Amino acid sequence: MSPLDPAYRRRVLAFRAAGHHLDRRLPHGQLLAAIGTAGVRDVRASGLASLHARVEGVTAHDLSNQRASGAVLEVISARGTDTLVPANDVAVFTIGTIPSDEESLRARLKPWLGVLDRSGHTAVDAVEAVKDAAREALANGPLAVGELSTALTARLPELSDMCHGRCGAVHIVQGLFDLAGESGLWHQANIDGTRRCIAMPEPTDAASARRELVRRYLGCYGPATPAQLAEWCGLGVADAAHSLAEADTVQVSPRRYLLAEDVRRFESPPVIAGTRVLPPRDPYLLDRDRSTLIPDRDKQKEVWRATPIDGVVLVEGVPAATWRSRKAGHQFALQVRAFRKLSKDTLAALRHEAAAIAAHRDCTASDVVIT
Repeated sequence: MSPLDPAYRRRVLAFRAAGHHLDRRLPHGQLLAAIGTAGVRDVRASGLASLHARVEGVTAHDLSNQRASGAVLEVISARGTDTLVPANDVAVFTIGTIPSDEESLRARLKPWLGVLDRSGHTAVDAVEAVKDAAREALANGPLAVGELSTALTARLPELSDMCHGRCGAVHIVQGLFDLAGESGLWHQANIDGTRRCIAMPEPTDAASARRELVRRYLGCYGPATPAQLAEWCGLGVADAAHSLAEADTVQVSPRRYLLAEDVRRFESPPVIAGTRVLPPRDPYLLDRDRSTLIPDRDKQKEVWRATPIDGVVLVEGVPAATWRSRKAGHQFALQVRAFRKLSKDTLAALRHEAAAIAAHRDCTASDVVIT
């Protein structure tokens, strides 16, 4: 059956929505279960919006309490992304995502291979050198992100290069900085208004962490190909294929794998009801199988920009619109661009969702504008 066959697509979307807890919200208090599915990115308060789509009655206070208690940490995870994860799952979302060998590391470091090769280091040796430097730099206490980068640059000038971003300075290449953090050497938190890197016990047993990562990945992004896992995680394709082969997987179509334990759920996925408003960078939208999620290429370009600004509205588990927010004083508006005509029930659900998101943003009034 073709991946774009309508019946196949509905089944895949239902399976993935349920895997992300987007079929029915988890009870209030199950924040860690929602975060632990695939991690949650928290860019401009998007983390709370993602959790609202998955957990009943979640508030900013709930999330801040979990972070303050240390039950939720922000770590560098797959592809160098800053990600909220349960403290008990740090290994899964750090060392579980690290490329396993020289070939896979070079695939991750592709933008910086010129610097790496001129340095005389192998990729494996370069990562270990940066990790050693980071351990030494953090031994005396937390450092601001810039301070840690400066320390690594001073220690390893041969692995530093002119920044291609805004700062225009020479510093340790971003890919190696991210891989050191992704090794679980530190987590990040705001201390006195400054974002700081805080040393933490390094996780061990990368093989077990990778197996658990693959299990969680397939539970919410399956069926998936090795190339899709590689792109999601930032691995070489051979590394990803090996990880899928090591898991208890079955092929449900050419090159598409599921966990054996999930085959029944895939063949008879739950009925997805309701409307969910997903922010840009929501875990569901990090799926690399974009053509199944949103077949229209023009709409794909709207959702997956280099800097995402559009979220997605799911109706009964199927993407039905994109959305942006507009805030003026204490007035919040959900600006919705529908893929098709929305029903009265969906519009009523969107007004309910807009009111909840408005409250999260300290707004007292909300509106839905269909554009």
